[in-house]
Amino acid sequence: ATFTPTADLEDATNVFSVDKTGVADNAGNAGTGTTDSGNFTIDTKRPTVAFAITDAALKAGETTLVTF
Repeated sequence: ATFTPTADLEDATNVFSVDKTGVADNAGNAGTGTTDSGNFTIDTKRPTVAFAITDAALKAGETTLVTF
């Protein structure tokens, strides 16, 4: 199986649950119940950056502080 998470998503609490009814092992024993995976996180959000400019109206030869 392939799992493709939704785009632009952050979620720290996730599990896969597998229903074992309807399957059998090599000896023919029917499966029962469910099995859950361990918890996993999803992060498909694009990174962002914030910035600040001390002086946005610079003249030739001036400098300013830019913080990211």
